[in-house]
Order: sequence, then structure tokens, then C-alpha cells
Amino acid sequence: MPPSSSRPADKSALVVHLENYANEQLRVGLSRFYNLLAARFPLPAAEVILDESGRLSIRLLPIAKDIHFAPSSCPPVLDDSALDEDSSSDAPCYVNTLPVELLATLFALVGQGLSPSAAQFRALRCDLSRVCQHWRGVVDASPFFWSTLSISPSSTAVSMEKFVQVSGSRPIRAIVSDKSRKTLVQTYQQRVFGVQHLERLVHLTFDTIPRWVALWIVSVNPRMVQAVVDIVTVFSPRTLVELGIRCQGFPFAIAPPPYRPFFYEKMVDLTVSGTQFPFLLVRSLGCLQRLRLIDLQPAHSSWPADDDMLALFSVAQHLHFLEIRGFGVWIDLPRGSTLPSQKKPVRLRELHLVIDHRVPDTVPDLLRFFKRLALPWLQHLTLAFATDRDIAMYVDSGLVLPARSVRLEGTFFTAERIGRLLGSLGTASVLDVSRCTLPHILDCLAAEVETDGVSRMVLPALQSLVVRGCWWTELYRGLLKRSSQGCSLQSLDFVEVDGYDASQIAPDCMADYLSIPLLFPSAKRRLDG
Repeated sequence: MPPSSSRPADKSALVVHLENYANEQLRVGLSRFYNLLAARFPLPAAEVILDESGRLSIRLLPIAKDIHFAPSSCPPVLDDSALDEDSSSDAPCYVNTLPVELLATLFALVGQGLSPSAAQFRALRCDLSRVCQHWRGVVDASPFFWSTLSISPSSTAVSMEKFVQVSGSRPIRAIVSDKSRKTLVQTYQQRVFGVQHLERLVHLTFDTIPRWVALWIVSVNPRMVQAVVDIVTVFSPRTLVELGIRCQGFPFAIAPPPYRPFFYEKMVDLTVSGTQFPFLLVRSLGCLQRLRLIDLQPAHSSWPADDDMLALFSVAQHLHFLEIRGFGVWIDLPRGSTLPSQKKPVRLRELHLVIDHRVPDTVPDLLRFFKRLALPWLQHLTLAFATDRDIAMYVDSGLVLPARSVRLEGTFFTAERIGRLLGSLGTASVLDVSRCTLPHILDCLAAEVETDGVSRMVLPALQSLVVRGCWWTELYRGLLKRSSQGCSLQSLDFVEVDGYDASQIAPDCMADYLSIPLLFPSAKRRLDG
């Protein structure tokens, strides 16, 4: 219930007023923080009050069981002089009187949901430092604001030196980009001199390189990408576990210097986009576990060769996650050829194949390659098709990969092709579908297929259904048909399902909404978004 204005003041209560902070991002973030995360962190419970003018006050209560949101009026805000005159009164404390550590914790938790590369993340630190001199100390004391080092053409030597001084001994995520924040259009002169400028900035942060846990390089210049890799290689950061390279220029191969073949001892996550197949780089990563190949560019008419791909799995023996997205020309593997036997089976547990709609003819060769590999540990398979023709090639090729979890993405498909696809995935127990394929999939789930003269349900082993983006009426129709066939789901996850909230359900659909527990009494429901 909303807090009553007549309730006696609690001397131990603390009201934080943010009336001089105009950023709506912080107000919304604080509300979400107390609403969603207060129970998970050792922080006091609170009452969050938002008045009609948009001013936010936070009352921290030492003994409070519930968190209240109420559009009521806030207590009067006192200036610093009034607080100094009577510090023992029941008047709320001004925000600048809070301990720096408390404010730093609040702002850090508010910004946890922001992406390190997002514009609002970069602006949040600047906005906080401009409020007052006291809040600049908050920014310096918060580890969250100094956990991401962004080096770009708009960065200055002063800002780099400031980061080195304030970051202390904290782990750092580094982002090196030759794109300026002010413009996306770069001239030749900016590219040439920008590389030299970025190299100087990277040299200024030498002392922080041993603390880097992640490095992302975004560039249109291969020289800069290789230069940053060489610089970081010299220091051999033993803490680096994630490396991302995104190049939008002409194809080139990234390779570690020959004098230091194993320079990333703990690297487990590698993402490469816009370059050639990074076999030389992968060969230096003995502990690689997750590899993403996105929009790779071919250096020849056919790449990578089958022996290179086999060498990849033989070198990266700990690899269990592989994603291939937006490739150009794939493996030139004749249909009659056979792959050499592997000494050890590939320990791949998650395989994500995102078939780009621009090159649908590469599906058979790609599937043929993975079908001939030994994949006894494969559990999660993600398939993304662009057209009905891709689905037909996948089913007709006879190269269906066994998987327990399947996610389908794509555009619009016919019911016939969707039915054939689901019929070929008989071992799948987890099905994740998106909005575009939902209507036909729900119809097919309620249908039956005939195998060797025996009729059975589509996906008889299905136990978990994840639905992303749909209308409540479509979802309920499919669930009703599925339950009538005797299916018993163990888990139902609804992600961005419009109208699932009971307050948004139309009166004529309320009975359907309330009957979900009756359809699947053992299923656990989860709503996300």
C-alpha cells in the first residue's frame, strides 16, 4: 500500500532527493533497481516515491518488508545550511550528505543493465560528474564506471591518463574503435592519422593491459587491428578471457606474432567478424571454448578447406560452442569424399548455424561437413532458415543433426515445410520459436505424423516450449491443441508475449487465461518481458 503522509517520521529513515538531476535514465534505473534487485543484494529495503513533477525520493527503511511505489508528494527539500543547523531533526537528508560509498553502490547497480558500448553508458558517467563536485568523487569511487576502457579517435591523452590513475587494480574491458562518436563517415586522412592516434592512446594505457579481461577491436583498417593485437601480445595478459575482432575492410588474416605462439593462456571466448578464417589465431588459443564466426570474407573462391576445419577441431579440443553466421562461400567438399577419421570425437555441445538468406545454396555442404564429424556431445542446435527452400534442402539431404534443443528463426514459412522440419526433429525436448514462425508451428505441434505405418505426435519428446513474440490468442490456441493430444509439458517460457498479463487480457479471454494451469498442471510458467 502507498505510504501514508500521516505516518510518524522515523529517525533512522533516509530520504534521497534527486531533484537537481535531470536524467530520466537514472530515475527509471533506481526504480527498477529497488523493484527487481533489492531482494538479491544486502541493501536496506526502501520506499520509492515519485511525485507528479517527476521528482524521485528514496526512503531507506531498516525494518521494512515491502517496497512501495506511490505518486505522492515528497517531503520538503532542505538546503545544506538547514541541514547543518539541525542535523538531529527528522528532516530528510540531502543527497550530497550521503556517503560516497553508498552513492557509488547505487549508481553502479543502476547501470548494470547498460551495455558497455552503449551511448547511455558513456553519457552516464559524464552526466553524474556534472551535477556537482561531490558527485565527481562518486564517479571516481565507483568501480562500475571505470571497468570499461573506450579508446576512439575522440579520446584524449588526458582522459587515458585519468583512467589509468582512477581504475586502480580493477579488471577492465577494453574497446578500441577507429570510429568517432561524432560521425560515422571517415575520410582517408582520418583513417591514416587515426591509426597513429589510437596506437599512441593504447601505449598510454600500457599499465592497464595486464588487467584486461576482455578486448574488442572495431575497425575498417586491417593495420590497426593487427597493431592492437601485436601490442597486447607483448604484454601477454593472463587475465584476458574474451577477444572480439570486427573489421569492415577488405579480407585479411589475423595472426599472432611467431615469436609468441601461445600469448593468451586463458582465452576462452573468441568472436571474429569481417576477416578471413582465423585459423592461425585459433591455433594459438589452447583453451578456446566459444568461437563465433560472423560475416567472414573469403580470400579465395572456396574456403576454408576441409582440412583447415578439421584442424580447427583438433587444435581447439575444449571447444563446445560454435556459431557460424552470415558466411559467404563455405567448404568445397565433394559429395563423394570422406573425412579422415578423428582420433578423438569433437566435444561440441552447442552448434549455432544461422543460414544467411543471401547464400542459401551453401546449406547442403555445411550440413554434410558437420554430419560427418563425430558429435556425441551435441545437445543444443540453433537453426535459422531464410526461405522454404532452405528447409527443404535440410530435410531432403538426410543430414539431420541430432539435438535436444532447437531454436528456429527466420521469416515466413509454409505449414507443409514447417511440418516436415518438426517431423525430422524427433529427439528434441526443447523448442524455441519466434514470432514469425509461430502460427504454423503451433498447428504442426497438434498434428500427427506417420512413420513406418505408425502415427505419432510431432516432437513426442517435447518437454519445454519457449515462445518469443506472439499474441495471447495464438499461443492459447496452440497450447489447447497440444494438450488435447495428451502432451505433458514441463516448462513454458513466454518472452515478449503481448496480452499475457492478466490486466491486459480481454474479458472474453479471461477463462482461457485462467485455464492454463489446467492444461499443463505440471508445467512451470515464466514470463520475461
